[in-house]
Amino acid sequence: MVIGDLDGDRRVDIIGNGFILFAPSDPRACTLESSNRCMATDLWEKKTFDANFFNASQSGLNNSSKGEVFDMDGDGRLDILQSSAEGNEVYLAWYKNPSNARTGTWLRRTIESPQGRNHNVQTGDIDLDGDIDVLGGFSFGSNKVVWWENLEGDSLSWARREIDGSNGCYSCVASNYDNGGDVDFAGPTRYAREVYLYRNTTADGSNILSVYPNTAALGASGESVDLNIISRNVNNGSAVAWTASSTQA
Repeated sequence: MVIGDLDGDRRVDIIGNGFILFAPSDPRACTLESSNRCMATDLWEKKTFDANFFNASQSGLNNSSKGEVFDMDGDGRLDILQSSAEGNEVYLAWYKNPSNARTGTWLRRTIESPQGRNHNVQTGDIDLDGDIDVLGGFSFGSNKVVWWENLEGDSLSWARREIDGSNGCYSCVASNYDNGGDVDFAGPTRYAREVYLYRNTTADGSNILSVYPNTAALGASGESVDLNIISRNVNNGSAVAWTASSTQA
């Protein structure tokens, strides 16, 4: 399960395998107590966003999933990212938070289908192009570490990129482990097995600036033009310079 304020009421909601439990006005309230446990499930409003994650047929395993909450489309609302980890294959997808999280329809945006045994769902700008990508690690008979590139920046079209095809990754965590300015990935291959660090080298030595737009028409002498500059890695104190094109239109 993962948590996040999906409806904007400043209370943390709970996201399970295909459903949401929205926090009530008093999350500590109980209707009954049993063995010092608060039994409050009837107070938490339940909403299903995809029953396929808990309705799939099983073969000795529960329909467990991995997920994360993140604003995938930049509209200011937390979306849900989820994959099937155990049980039958479902898919890797994210679900768009509607204007009303409790009553609206959570639209599914599929990243990869079918998919199963993905024991990691992590987000991060892997290629440092300014948009959010997705990291995944497979285990228990499906050993791979991969990431999905957000091709157009709108989280609607994706390309699968393999990091490691020989080892699995179980509950790995994305973080900037080496302070290199990009997102790395680390964790065990399975229970109590070797722990690997997958070091992202995208930012290594790349303090080259890109400018958007790539070309700009500078007007008459003295006229100012706004340019958006995006840097992968500029250290504090580094000089920022520009070079004029040799071709003048």
